[in-house]
Amino acid sequence: MSSDVRRLPDRQQMFEAVAELLKPVIVSTLENATKSCMTCDHFDQAKEKCGLNGQRPPARIIAFGCECFIDEIPF
Repeated sequence: MSSDVRRLPDRQQMFEAVAELLKPVIVSTLENATKSCMTCDHFDQAKEKCGLNGQRPPARIIAFGCECFIDEIPF
């Protein structure tokens, strides 16, 4: 086993390689985890209604968002 370790790149190269592989997965997961009605610009939180159609979205849409999700930073 120790001979296998000697064939691996140095620690920094391994960390960088793993980080490059994980980066798209982490970014996608974070984007999907924060994509909900609560963070959407269309959602009126006081009325709990969508600003696009004036209806209260189903629970699944509130939790996971929809194709019309917009979250623009105002500055």
